[in-house]
Amino acid sequence: MSSSLTLLPLPAVEQRTGYKKSKLYALIDEGRFPKPVRLGYKAVRFVEAEIDAWIAARIAERDEALAAGNPALLNTRQIAEATGRSESFFAKDRKAQSPRIPVIWRGAVARYDQQAVLVALEKQR
Repeated sequence: MSSSLTLLPLPAVEQRTGYKKSKLYALIDEGRFPKPVRLGYKAVRFVEAEIDAWIAARIAERDEALAAGNPALLNTRQIAEATGRSESFFAKDRKAQSPRIPVIWRGAVARYDQQAVLVALEKQR
């Protein structure tokens, strides 16, 4: 991590986190992401050290879950790639009256346990 107070523009933060502007600001509103520093009427920047600390915390959470024996949870794109299904398949199942695929909600984000999904897909055959 950098100890200097370098300020990053939004595109650099998007590139580092993989999130787009709308998701970043939703996380900020929920208190789950560092707030930007306002430099002017329409100019904001993010403190690099805070972004690096946030990323490090996500990695630590993942490592703690793995060490505790908890399964790694996958997002919709990851589970679609792992199972060879489309993302829309999982989105439609989540919205169905009686979903067949087990979903774990983390706030407003759907996560999937890969083993549980594979079992559910086997039952559908």
